[in-house]
Amino acid sequence: MKSLLRTYCFFVLFFVYISPVQVFAQEDDSKAFAGLETGRYLFNVLPEITEVSSAVYNHDEGIVWVLGDGDSGAKIARVRLEDNDISLIDIAGVENIDWEALILTADGDLWILDVGDNDAKRDNIKLFRVRPDLIDETRILDVLQIIHVSYPEGPMDVEAAVMRDERIYLFEKISIVEFKKARIVSVDVSGDSEISQTAMAEGRLPVIFSITDASLSPEGVLYLLTYYGIFECYFWQKEYSFSLMSKFFFLGQQESMAVMGSNLFLVGVETGNFYQIKKWFPFLPF
Repeated sequence: MKSLLRTYCFFVLFFVYISPVQVFAQEDDSKAFAGLETGRYLFNVLPEITEVSSAVYNHDEGIVWVLGDGDSGAKIARVRLEDNDISLIDIAGVENIDWEALILTADGDLWILDVGDNDAKRDNIKLFRVRPDLIDETRILDVLQIIHVSYPEGPMDVEAAVMRDERIYLFEKISIVEFKKARIVSVDVSGDSEISQTAMAEGRLPVIFSITDASLSPEGVLYLLTYYGIFECYFWQKEYSFSLMSKFFFLGQQESMAVMGSNLFLVGVETGNFYQIKKWFPFLPF
């Protein structure tokens, strides 16, 4: 039995860590793929945004919104994929302590989540809502709504979030060496939500790699980005089952991801490069 288990683990490690990722196209201006059929480079947001944290994709407009952590300041980038035109938008009246997650709502609003907390010491985090439709020639956006949030079991580091049924779900970022399940909490962001809230505990994730971003497909499928690949969640909210749906890939410190289509993903690294990644068939459920 032990011999069979060792054999299984060998093949698991081979496919996850050695076998190359299956992706879309071959051009790569950044040389990260070194001529292999492993991806398509799209654009770079440096120096406009430093230390990329999260991104979302507006399918209808062909626009990617990108934010960075504290060193980027209180601003977000708008990237038009048609010609890679990059515009900076200032967010008025707020501070970027550690912006780590970004959400695009069905109405076209953006939620900017100031939730980064590497040392797990922040008693409260903040969520800001802005409306890109209100951008004018000044390229300044006012915050329409602020929600102050505390966690039911104390501070935690968060870099990934999604929105579902007028609630934002926050995923704890933990190291796999911690051997503990990551917390999931949710916050009410409906029209009559409270200004100050204690997040609601929603469950815990199996131990996988550190989660750095999350995205929902139009069909409601949850995808989680890690430093080693993208995980697809088959059941979530109370029950969780995952499969690694892309072979191992490492483009750099992978910090942002957005669903672009039925089998395409936008993946960005901390240094500003963004790539298009193709979904691979699922395996390794656990």
